[in-house]
Amino acid sequence: MTKRGKIALSAFGLVLVLVLGGAAYLVGIVTPVRLCEFKSDSTTDSTSDQISVVLAPTSNFVDFDSLVSRAGQDIKSGLGFSLQGEDKKQALNREFSLVVADSAPKLLVTSFIDPLNGTEPQEIETQIVSTYGYLDLAAGCAGGYLAKDKDQVDLAKESDLLKALAVASDQLGHTGKKTLYILGNGIQTSGAIRMQDEDSFPKTEARAIAMAKSLEQRGELPDLTGISVKWYGLGQVDGSNQKTLPTAWTKSLKAFWSKTIELSGGTIEGMCEACGSGEPMPKAIRVHPIQVSPCPLIVKLYEADGVEFKPDSTSFVSDSQAKAAAESTVAKFKAKGCSSMTVTGYAAAGRSESEYKEEQSSIDKTNAKLTKARAKAFAQLLTTAGFDGDITFVGGGTCGTEWDGNGKANSEQQRLCRRVEVSN
Repeated sequence: MTKRGKIALSAFGLVLVLVLGGAAYLVGIVTPVRLCEFKSDSTTDSTSDQISVVLAPTSNFVDFDSLVSRAGQDIKSGLGFSLQGEDKKQALNREFSLVVADSAPKLLVTSFIDPLNGTEPQEIETQIVSTYGYLDLAAGCAGGYLAKDKDQVDLAKESDLLKALAVASDQLGHTGKKTLYILGNGIQTSGAIRMQDEDSFPKTEARAIAMAKSLEQRGELPDLTGISVKWYGLGQVDGSNQKTLPTAWTKSLKAFWSKTIELSGGTIEGMCEACGSGEPMPKAIRVHPIQVSPCPLIVKLYEADGVEFKPDSTSFVSDSQAKAAAESTVAKFKAKGCSSMTVTGYAAAGRSESEYKEEQSSIDKTNAKLTKARAKAFAQLLTTAGFDGDITFVGGGTCGTEWDGNGKANSEQQRLCRRVEVSN
């Protein structure tokens, strides 16, 4: 049996002696009720499921309540809320912990599904709702609407997500199913990596993977062995305190954390990149912004522009025309001051919509491989043409927009499908 922890809501009385006209009076003074105090349950050796939630309500993010609302159903379900009837008893002793990811990550609370009033399904469900309530309370007290002077979760400037993951993984030490929920945008500004520093943000997928491997070699990664990870809000920023990240940077940030979690022994169950909305909370964790160079450039190159490939090949129909297209593209990116490129290839299905759907799996697999190889071929021309920044190439696969209203192949739409896009 565990010892129930609860939010401290009791008021404490103070006594003041007043002397009026020579007589002494005792006057009771009650201090304001404190909402933002957390008391954990005592530990247990339970083998039930465990959940830990990392909260990173930073000033470069969104309204944290909106994110909690988005992730809440999944977390509540993990605690056993969706279990029906007698199956609710499977939730008994499930563990729930909360960690705040400022520059000095801390455990806020640990609680268990252990009703005091019996183990009937209704009592268990009530306890699940009560335990989940810690998440709403933490969101309100850690920079949110409940935070006020002398009654809040104290937050240190900057955010150290790697350290927060280590603190969270320490709570997931038993043999049951272990799930880690991360609510934050993934921008770390303190600790082993400071993404606001020059050349410290993973702007390309290659750089992202190299950074993750470097952290592993330095022994900076947490131990997430056997832990499933679900991330909400990865790459999402407010657009004001933090300027919107280029699409390639957002993809690379996702690649960095994906590789980091993999190298730490964890498994990614899901990543939601745009799960919240609104403005950051006024008392959110203050973090330094990432300097974003404006480069909202997308260059689409079609066969008429010289980027035409021989059928089922990565060879250009005209090497000289493809080279000229690469040189023109590099000139445009340099003029905008762009430091990176992402080259994406696309291909047409080459048949009617009904025929495509009959063989979709095979066609998509072939086109995914072919378009990535073609993107790589054009990326090599861009390097030869003088672009010395980072270049990422990806396969966009089958275009999927090449049919008319009757599902027949449209030659003009097919022409638009066969292209290479270069973006920042």
